[in-house]
Amino acid sequence: MVGLQSLYGGTDSGLQTIELVAALKALPDAVYPEDPQPEFVSINQKAHMAVASLQENNAVALVDLRHPQKAKLMKVFSAGTVERKGTVDLKKDNEIALAESMTARREADAVAWVAPGVFATANEGDGKKDKAGVLPGGRGFTMFNTQGKVVFEAGATTELNAVCHGHYPDARSAAKGVEIESVASGNFGGMPYLLVGSERGSYVDVYRITNPSQPEWVQLLPSGMSPEGLTTVTRRADGQQLMVTANERDDSLNIYRFHPQGAPANTQEPQLVAIEGIAWGALSGLDTDGTHLYAVPDNAFGQSRIWRINPTELASGRMVIDQVTMLTEANGQPLKVDPEGIAKVADGFWVASEGKTVADNELIKVNAAGVVQQRVKLPAAIQARFANPKTGTGFEGVAASADGQTLYMAIQRGFDLAKPQAAIVKWHMPSNTWTTALYPLEQHSKDAKQFWMGLSEITLLPDGRLLLLERDKGGGEGKAISAEVKRVYSVKAADVTEGAVLTKTLVKDMRRDHNYLQEKAEGMVVFKGDLWVVNDNDGAGWTRMLNTGRP
Repeated sequence: MVGLQSLYGGTDSGLQTIELVAALKALPDAVYPEDPQPEFVSINQKAHMAVASLQENNAVALVDLRHPQKAKLMKVFSAGTVERKGTVDLKKDNEIALAESMTARREADAVAWVAPGVFATANEGDGKKDKAGVLPGGRGFTMFNTQGKVVFEAGATTELNAVCHGHYPDARSAAKGVEIESVASGNFGGMPYLLVGSERGSYVDVYRITNPSQPEWVQLLPSGMSPEGLTTVTRRADGQQLMVTANERDDSLNIYRFHPQGAPANTQEPQLVAIEGIAWGALSGLDTDGTHLYAVPDNAFGQSRIWRINPTELASGRMVIDQVTMLTEANGQPLKVDPEGIAKVADGFWVASEGKTVADNELIKVNAAGVVQQRVKLPAAIQARFANPKTGTGFEGVAASADGQTLYMAIQRGFDLAKPQAAIVKWHMPSNTWTTALYPLEQHSKDAKQFWMGLSEITLLPDGRLLLLERDKGGGEGKAISAEVKRVYSVKAADVTEGAVLTKTLVKDMRRDHNYLQEKAEGMVVFKGDLWVVNDNDGAGWTRMLNTGRP
């Protein structure tokens, strides 16, 4: 403990050591009692008290600060365990089902005072499963009083919120789930709030704490990738009240502003939310029938599926995923491919699946019930154009003509990865004629190899233009500062003739005009005259559904 009172006009109390080993040894439930693991501290200035989390010990310490030069340990108590019955996913299987049960040590990371005598813990977990099968990490947050009694336990709430908002990381199901790592508190608009950050889900849950035993959930705020730090800025001279996240995996900061009367509904960038029972994420393709939007995920999910997006709540700043159609083979077995594009036609959908090799690329026709009707591979002559038959770059989008007789497919990086070209493939079904044309790609200004460029989606407009969504590998895990190209270009569908090199025209620049730093801008559709773009969040994270305006 270091006293820095001189920063505020006082006299430094110097360096002090708080001994924890004896207290941990006396605590029956302490883990590793001879090795204290203090992780985070929060100071209650009014009560002259500090709370410190001892994460791997699964304990919490309270320190008396009434006499700064003689701070003393008040008590150490166990953080205890969380019981989840039928509300947790413990399998990394590319499917999200909160249906299993667990007992888990809380193992708190961050702590924060939220009310007189009450503090919150972020139950991230950092240990291992013990011999009794008890897991590390409570996958939520808890509020304790200074006697060590639980005032409120979030239980399954945080993960249920993550699922319906598309932020649940199934890849972490067998580990520690959403990993609630950070908590912070503050008064906004004269009301107490608790902010709860998920490292693996990349979001912040906002709670209003008028009654610590019954916190009121307000909203889920997407953040950058893996928010590690969370703080509030509430005493600015201009009166603005802010919350800030520091995001570890993409080296970004997110700054949020409190609106006393509630933020105005954002109809240009609505939040996607699913009805209860529908898990979603990793949107990689979009299309519409004029009333609803339809989306497919890539292989982040085990069984392929189509989600229906209902826009009727757009005026309130959200769209609702209200239906899921699971895709099956004709024999009823689950279809498991890598959907990257979807085209709505009169009698169902065409789905473009990117294969692990050139030969694995497929066009798959399904009916309205999601049952496979037809599967089509690239002709041998087109497969032979690829420089390497084992390359994994392939179908990234599909668009259908108004009569459903012609399909246009985008090949992500073309036939030769060494060349800055993508490819457009046209298939006229009545004549079974296949045509290919080359599309010139941009190049990243800093590192064209690491931040390679590719196509992510294709859309056909009534005026005969094909829109192409082009993006680099910058942003996301490549760090936000590296994002340069997140753009929509157009080419003329009539120019897609065999061997042609297409001329493109810039239509939208999302990086420049909308600060679009997400790496995988992957879905695109024109809905009611406006061009919408969405990113693939890799199964957990910020899904930006953006209306870029008229194309």
